[in-house]
Amino acid sequence: MSILVCHYVDGSPFARMLRVMARELGLAMEEREVIDFPPAPAFFEVNPLGQVPVLMVDGAPHFPTEIAMEAMGDKAATFQEVPLPFRLSAYPLNDRQLLAVILALGDQIAGIRYRIWAGLKPVGPNRLGFDMDARGRERVTATLDWLESRLLSDGFLSEGLSLPDIAFACLILWTESRGPIAWRGRPRLETLVDRLAGRKSFRDTAPRPLAI
Repeated sequence: MSILVCHYVDGSPFARMLRVMARELGLAMEEREVIDFPPAPAFFEVNPLGQVPVLMVDGAPHFPTEIAMEAMGDKAATFQEVPLPFRLSAYPLNDRQLLAVILALGDQIAGIRYRIWAGLKPVGPNRLGFDMDARGRERVTATLDWLESRLLSDGFLSEGLSLPDIAFACLILWTESRGPIAWRGRPRLETLVDRLAGRKSFRDTAPRPLAI
């Protein structure tokens, strides 16, 4: 079996996606917590983006999140049976787009939240002509509505628990613990998140309470 190592920050919803995925597949994966946030400058040698997750597969780094998820599924498939919903490289374009949209949604939500935590305020005239965070919230709302329309009875893919399911639940559970957003009122999404939150893989990777 290959050596899998995941560099993660405890609160990162993106790193949690990989950690949940590994547990659902029953993979032996070493998890190395990055204590500093943001990661110290030395971490740029692991990932030039300076962020987690980074999945090491046989010593080779894989990032960002989508690439790491694909690498985990493909490597696991070399020594065990991997359900199709966990093999990102086998996804048709529409399903891959679904995961990409969820990850982009996470970037949008995190960016808004980080600016709040940083206490950032306008420092000059608004030459864009619109409020970036207001526009961001509109994008979040539209994306949540779109995802609600794409969700099937048990998840995003008909074949069973999938990477988009895991990604969305990790993201929403992060907002619930770090800064709630108006995502409820969409019954299919609510059912999905509430159901996955009770799975052992999610319970075992729940982040510690926010220190800020």
